[in-house]
Amino acid sequence: MATVTSADLRLADLLAQHDLGLQLVTRASTQVRIRGAHAIEIAGPSRWLKRGWLMLTVGTRFADPRTPPGAARELIRELDEAGISALAFGVDVLLEEVPHELVREANRRAFPIVTVPYEVPFLKITEFVNKSVLSTNMYLLRRTISMQDHLIESLTAQHPEQALVDRLGRLLKGAIVLYDTGGDILASTGPGPVAAIWREINSRPPEAQQFQVGRWFVASTPITADGSVQWLAIASSGGGVSEDLVQETLPVAERLLGAISHSREVTRLEKRLRGGEILGNILDNVTAEAGTWDRLVGLGFPRHAPVRVLAMAPQPGLDVAADEPGEEGVIPRALEIAAAELHLPLLLTRRPPRLAGMCPADDARIDAMLERVGSLVRVGLSAPFDDLADGPQAFRDAELALSAAQRRSVRAPRLRFEEVDFAEWLLAGRPPEQVAAKAQRVLGPVADNPLLVEALVAYLRCDLDVHRTAEALHLHPNSVRYRLHRAEQLLGHTLRSPDSITNLYLALHEHLQ
Repeated sequence: MATVTSADLRLADLLAQHDLGLQLVTRASTQVRIRGAHAIEIAGPSRWLKRGWLMLTVGTRFADPRTPPGAARELIRELDEAGISALAFGVDVLLEEVPHELVREANRRAFPIVTVPYEVPFLKITEFVNKSVLSTNMYLLRRTISMQDHLIESLTAQHPEQALVDRLGRLLKGAIVLYDTGGDILASTGPGPVAAIWREINSRPPEAQQFQVGRWFVASTPITADGSVQWLAIASSGGGVSEDLVQETLPVAERLLGAISHSREVTRLEKRLRGGEILGNILDNVTAEAGTWDRLVGLGFPRHAPVRVLAMAPQPGLDVAADEPGEEGVIPRALEIAAAELHLPLLLTRRPPRLAGMCPADDARIDAMLERVGSLVRVGLSAPFDDLADGPQAFRDAELALSAAQRRSVRAPRLRFEEVDFAEWLLAGRPPEQVAAKAQRVLGPVADNPLLVEALVAYLRCDLDVHRTAEALHLHPNSVRYRLHRAEQLLGHTLRSPDSITNLYLALHEHLQ
């Protein structure tokens, strides 16, 4: 007996096998696939059959006069809804022909029924089907292995997502699109209504889908990557893509995209840990400078180019979400994303209670990066330096700049060390509570008199000029002199002494923060 060796066994192949003697007795397509065959005579046969299988029967139930009316209609309905491919009815065993009720219901549903001659045993049909399906399965296995090898090669490409999409497009001869969570296209190949496809995906539940967009058949599946959901869509028009091939490739592509994302995430975390170790050594001055520069160059830093150290703290009310450099956190991740988008090499490590960083002293890109994360973090930056042995002092300078930025409140989410004036430098070097207490002692009873504080501040800003102070305050000069004299009495020292002026300036600087 010959077997069918093509990728699909169809009912037409069984009908064409003359030694089987099968005849179609209903108005139905002969192109349905046959995946297996089984003889069964009991009620509820779909429980024992798989989708795409051929059921064989000699009609035992219909030869029994006790069979209730409507059983034939119920059988065809059950087989059709269960996805059974066809019914093969052995004639001249118990019944001379297929019951008319079976034929009528099968015609109504366009469900195939074929007759099996008395001299052809069911075993002959099941053997033919099994051998043909086995041949088909071997073909499909070889095809699947070849397809997977072809797709796996995309993992080694510089842009693996685009390489995978390109290979899928050549394999399926259709339009392939990879969308991000918001519908932006991450990779694509082939023409297709990409905007309309996304609208349809976005309007449906977040699960694998098959749908029509105009003349396009689309299969889509969600893929979790980089902590967010991406969507892979395969679209074809005019039946150009084999549905079976789509069903084979989608799971493979989904796993490969997941592997690409996981590999990228592992690489990112390894890079963060490696960079954190290097930065930690620089800040602790535990480093051989030549070897450290080699490692920095490997992370994208220009050799011996000036760098800046950053000391960072969360904005008020925002908790730091990472205590170790290898752990994910809101601030480190936001900084990494912003730096990557700007192609700015960035190292991060924890220096409790601070997050420390280092990057090339490219002020334009540093400002752009910090602008993107300004709502999350306040930053103090060291002055540029190129001698890595200066790392510990650079971090102390960055911390001082951060303290000065914090004293300036929301007006200064970032501050460079060279922007810190001498008064801020002096004040930022002490704990805030100590500075506040000292300022209160210097100002004494003046601190609770807003008119005197206003006069002192204006007097200092106007270079100790009474007349300019009067103009600034819209007062008569004598009124200014009275307020200044009253302040001297309360402070217990003259406003003409350089020491007094210095102490008063620093105290007011802190008091007005």
